[in-house]
Amino acid sequence: MDTYITNGDHMLDEGGRPKAVFGEDERRQNAAFVLSVNKGSFKYNRELGADHQALLDSDGEDERLLVLCREALADREDIRLAQAAIDRSAFRPRLCFSLESSPDISAEVIIHENI
Repeated sequence: MDTYITNGDHMLDEGGRPKAVFGEDERRQNAAFVLSVNKGSFKYNRELGADHQALLDSDGEDERLLVLCREALADREDIRLAQAAIDRSAFRPRLCFSLESSPDISAEVIIHENI
């Protein structure tokens, strides 16, 4: 069990306690967390995350993008991506993805370019 995270903070229930997240929502949230971390930037686990520059460089190569995302999630056997795409229409590029277990529901994370 995990807690819902919204806008970088815990979502609270009516009583002010952190709200639990389960099942598909938990898998989607965990995938979003892993994919939002630029690999090597989390000091407690340098292997956590996705190579954001490689994701951005895979522009137009949907299969390569999917492979990169699946590599980032390799430790999570319960999470299988169905599709992934880069959306460059916003101020910051976003990675949009869906899971095999719920391909009609997508999620997105901001991709940080290396500075």
